[in-house]
Parts: sequence; C-alpha cells; structure tokens
Amino acid sequence: MSKLTDRAIANAKPKDRDYYLSDGDGLRVRIKASGVKLFELRYYFAGKRLALGLGTYPETRLKTARKRAFDSRCQLEAGIDPKAERARLDAERQANALEKTVAGLYQDWMQSYIVPYRKRPEQVTEFLQADILPFIGKIKANSIRKAHLVALIEKIVQRGALVKADKVLSLVKQMFAHGVAKGLVEVNPAQDLQKRHFGIKPSHNQRYLTETEIIELFRQLPVSGLPERTQWVVILLLATAQRTGELRLARWQEIDFNGGLWTIPAEHSKNGKPHKVHLSAFALRYFERLQRTATNDLVLESPRMPGQPLEEKTLTKQIRDRQRTVPLNNRTGKTESLLLSQGEWSLHDLRHTAHTGMGGLGIAPYIVEKILNHTLPGIMAVYNHQDYLPERKRALELWGEYLDRLQNADLSNVVKLKKAASRARIQPDVVMADG
Repeated sequence: MSKLTDRAIANAKPKDRDYYLSDGDGLRVRIKASGVKLFELRYYFAGKRLALGLGTYPETRLKTARKRAFDSRCQLEAGIDPKAERARLDAERQANALEKTVAGLYQDWMQSYIVPYRKRPEQVTEFLQADILPFIGKIKANSIRKAHLVALIEKIVQRGALVKADKVLSLVKQMFAHGVAKGLVEVNPAQDLQKRHFGIKPSHNQRYLTETEIIELFRQLPVSGLPERTQWVVILLLATAQRTGELRLARWQEIDFNGGLWTIPAEHSKNGKPHKVHLSAFALRYFERLQRTATNDLVLESPRMPGQPLEEKTLTKQIRDRQRTVPLNNRTGKTESLLLSQGEWSLHDLRHTAHTGMGGLGIAPYIVEKILNHTLPGIMAVYNHQDYLPERKRALELWGEYLDRLQNADLSNVVKLKKAASRARIQPDVVMADG
C-alpha cells in the first residue's frame, strides 16, 4: 500500500531545509524550503544514481506522478535512460517548434530584410499575401516542393496576370533564398523556376512610344475621360523621365520653380540616393498647373484619403482601364481611348520612351543614365563620379522642346528623331564626351 496521499502532500509544511516524502519504488516528493513541492523518481542507470523530475504539486497530482514513474520504470527495463530520452524528445519538440511555416519564413524575411532595406515593402506584402500565403502559409517551409509553387504561379498566369506572376515568382525565389542563407530551409524549391516555364516573355525589351504614338498620346489624353490632373501626371512622367512613385510621393517643397529644379529626396528614390531633376519650360508648365489645384504640400493628394499621397494603383488602373476592349464593372466606359497604334502601354513605358527619345536627340548615353538616376555601368561606376548637372539640364531642355513640338505637330508632318539628332549633334554644348 502506498505511503502517500494527496492530502498528506498538501498538508506538508516547508522547513528550514529541503526534505522528502517517499511513495515507494523510488517515487518521492521533495518539499523545498521555499514551499515548492516536486515529484521525483530516483533510479540507477549505468551504475549512476539519477533523479528525474515528474512535475510540481498541485499542478501534477499524485496519481499522474505515479503513472509517469511507472512509464519511466518501463523504459529502464527496456534499457532506456528516461532522463536522456526526455531530453531527446524535448530537443525534437523544440526543433519542430523552431521550424518555420511558409508564413513564418515570410515574417522573418520581411523583418530581417524587406522592411529595413526595400523602399516599398508594402508591394511584397500585397503580392504574397494575395497569391501565396493563403494557400501554403501554414505548411512547413521545408515541406514545400517545386510542384506547390508551380501550381500557384500557373493559377496567376491562367487569370491573365502575367506581370504579377513574374513578380510573385521573383519574390518567392528571394524569400526561399533568404531561408536557405539563414538555415531556415534546406533548399530553395523555386531556384530552377524561370518565367519562360510559364510562358512569360522576358522583360528586357521594354515597350517605348514612337514619335507618332507620342503625338497620338497628346491628342487622346484630353478626350480619354482621365481627370485633368492625371493627364498632367502622364505628361510630366514623359517630360522628366522619372518613376511614377517618385512623382506620386513628391511634395511642393521639393519643387524649385524659380530654379527649375525638382530635388527627389533619398527616401523616395529607388536607389536610396537624392536626385536632382532639371525642369524644362515644358515640364514646369504642368507642375504649375498641378500647383494651382493643390490644397496642401502634396503634389498628388489622394481623393479618398485627404492628407495622404495618391494611392499607387490609382494611376495604373486609370491608364489600364482606357486600353481594355471591354469595360470592368463600375469602371470607366472609355475603353480603348488611350490605346495607341502600336498597342498597349504603361506608365513605366514613358520612362523608356524618354530614355530612347533623348538618345535619338544625340544625348550621350551616360548623361541619360544620370537623368534616370541609374548607376553607371562597369568601370565607369568605379572611376566616374561626375554628376554632369549642366549637361543633364541641357538634355532635359532639348527633350522638353522636342515634346513641345510634338504636342503641336501634325501626324502627316512628324519630325523624325534621327533628323533632330543630326541637328543636335552639331551643337557644341550637346556633344557630351568623357573628359
């Protein structure tokens, strides 16, 4: 018959030193001087006397402690040290707890890299929380196979969102590469996947507008149903060759009308460096129009959220909706009103148009690269630290003058870039060479 009862354990009072109440067969209760009561199993293994904790009273009742002691004796009879076995199981459970799900990997990647280093982490959140995490977020990251990702990317492709599929694939690759680098996953299941596997064409041949299309754009904007401010934004993106996000986040304090200069702060530029953009008379005309309608320091204020910059998707949707063949529900009926002769175009294509157009005007490539705030390629990035501000100013003035001519041009009498280029090259202040 057992010597202990729950009442006896409950009534046991602490003393100046620890003492024990025995239940037999090695099971006992340690009454500590602090008042804590611990169940222990004393046993011998490999010639050593050991103790195994079985729980704290009253959280662990006597009946439970006896069951645990019995199970431990069974392990001893099988030649297993119960204390070592418990340590092994605890380590295994801890390892399982530390092994991240895809959602956990995503959170680690966001906190460690995306939020500190990416300019617009909300883009990553938007893409992955819509098309990846709802489907595989709860699965262990190490259990993800290539087939999981192929199915998800193909699902995006099948609904016709090829650009989004491309971006999601790129982000998934980066996320798993982060996991491999930190030892959170063993392999990157997306490593060998390429956009061509999903019928996504390479994006290195970016679209740009021809001279004829630039004239078409100037003519179609006023009848497209776009708000006037959006029309001016389109023209400014073409005239300045800057990114949509940089204009969308701009504030009037960054625009020097007297000096004809737009200073983009580092926090708004893609490469994290401040950037000066000279404003031609053509570009200033549209900044002035925007300022006349402004109610605060924001160049482009959200109509839905006063005091906040215009939402990123607003401009894209407005342009895209006017190139569809069939209107979407509750959206503009002005479909195809901005469709140009060479097909669809995007706001980012205006940047490529400016790059190509300035090159056609005889502007040296490295000057155009500086205007676009690109890092110069190869050895030039190491040794050439010139900003070429006077040359950039003259280049944008030439580009603005050229756009001004096209805005008033007749399609039957278009000034070809190659002709304009031949004229530009004979001007000494446009011939931009190293040294």
